[in-house]
Amino acid sequence: MRGSQNLLNAEEIRDTASADLVHRKIHVRMLAMETTSKTLCDVFRVHGEIEDGCVFVDRPTGQSLRYGFVIYRDMKSAQRALKEPCKLIDGQLIMCYRSDESLTDTFASSDQEERRVFIGGFSPHVSRQMLINSFSKYGPIHGGFVAYDKDTNTSRGFGFIEFKTEKAAKKALDDPNKVLEGRRITVKLAYRSNTKDPTELEALAHSEQNRDPTQLPPPFVYPMPNPFPVAFPFQVGQVKLNFDGICLGNSVRCGVGGVLSNEYGQTLLAFSGPCESGDSNTVEARALLSGLQMAISRSFYLPLFIESDSINVIKWACGELPLPLNLRINDIMGQVQEIFKSVHAVFFHVSIESNALANALARAGAMREILAFGADPYSLL
Repeated sequence: MRGSQNLLNAEEIRDTASADLVHRKIHVRMLAMETTSKTLCDVFRVHGEIEDGCVFVDRPTGQSLRYGFVIYRDMKSAQRALKEPCKLIDGQLIMCYRSDESLTDTFASSDQEERRVFIGGFSPHVSRQMLINSFSKYGPIHGGFVAYDKDTNTSRGFGFIEFKTEKAAKKALDDPNKVLEGRRITVKLAYRSNTKDPTELEALAHSEQNRDPTQLPPPFVYPMPNPFPVAFPFQVGQVKLNFDGICLGNSVRCGVGGVLSNEYGQTLLAFSGPCESGDSNTVEARALLSGLQMAISRSFYLPLFIESDSINVIKWACGELPLPLNLRINDIMGQVQEIFKSVHAVFFHVSIESNALANALARAGAMREILAFGADPYSLL
């Protein structure tokens, strides 16, 4: 009698929990611009019956805000959906999490940084399944993907694997024979920003600087459509740099500024400071160099996606435009090219509006006496 009563109580508890919207609603982030509410619901319907679903849009323009939600009829369907928190929709890797959880709680577990590895330099014909099959020998895998160019649908030659255990990730990192499909590849932890051991950082920097530059593709400009989008949909594990330089008062005071952020749009590091006087091109080139040096100082050796409204600096960095007869610019860009021997960079030419925060940091930097940096960019303004 008591057993049946306990069973009844358990069922009542489950029914009560299932009726609560908190346990049935899933938030979705990082959607592709073209993903519609119908597409979103169709993808999530495989886990159970959906009560409602929506992709939020900007009312004046009708453009997607790249996030939304799905509400299931019952709690179990939502739980099944959350077992696969990363899904591919319209070519974009999206993140989903329960409505009462933060994105950080769901995707940044304490040991995740030690389980996720970056793999770079492999052949364009390597697929996601080939990548997973190759690394499964080290241990159980939680997930993985290969980064593809959205327009050409060709592989960018890098990807990520997230193991279920730190032990498996360590095996992959320690394997001296890092070869995939006949090509030597780079394998390292996807996140290095929290590393505290300076010896480890120094060793990592040394290994990156002495890597064969032929293993890295050269920096290039990603063709952006017009009008400029507000933000590019970055993938998991990627780091973005926005930089800008500015001259005030007839070049009397000049400043540089920029922001390094992760795939969630969270700021990793912001900087703002003065620089030597010069024309706008010189100052913007200095801002790029400062941003790259900041990235290296924090060991962000991931594929670096760089946004700027300075088309000249972008083309100089990518070798698409001859350097001017300016010794200072030549010196700065020479240092930039040295960094590109150990950092894979992809440039995006964006509008001034899309680069507004970096511009504001550069403007504030022109009024400073020394370089300032921190995790909160608005504290530097």
